[in-house]
Amino acid sequence: YRCYVSHVFETDIGELLKKFFLEKNDLTNKEEILLLLLTRLRYYNHIRSITQNYDIIISDRMFLSIEAMQGAKEKMFYRKLQKDIFGESKPDITFIIDVPAKIALGRKTKDRFDRIEEKGVSFHENVRRNFLDLVKGCEDKLVINGDLDPSKVTAEIETEIEKKFLLTFS
Repeated sequence: YRCYVSHVFETDIGELLKKFFLEKNDLTNKEEILLLLLTRLRYYNHIRSITQNYDIIISDRMFLSIEAMQGAKEKMFYRKLQKDIFGESKPDITFIIDVPAKIALGRKTKDRFDRIEEKGVSFHENVRRNFLDLVKGCEDKLVINGDLDPSKVTAEIETEIEKKFLLTFS
């Protein structure tokens, strides 16, 4: 299969905003949401321009991450903007790779934490709960146990993709 794997910050605007966003800043929650939606819009337009070249497009962090972090405080503001900008567009399937915050932060390999990582275990555990609450009862959003060996996580994701799209990776 022709597969494209990328992250929402992998556009010209995304690269600029990522650097700014992850450093200390005095943005309000609504300003953060607007910046993050701008990166998503640029990325979304990029994905739409290449769709015909790929069978599978895998993206890291499209919509749920904003709602789980910034959108938790500004749910109606975020949801209205998302709907106004993207309409009914949404991923065919979303995987949440669930790992307790303490374990996730312990896996960090860089020497220093960025602005988000610095917020500590309780902040990240709250975001984790927000993610899990957002996906409850959603057939197109699946939670994968991130404590498993990476090869098992990959196999579980492949199995779910095979079931949903009637594909075979082997």
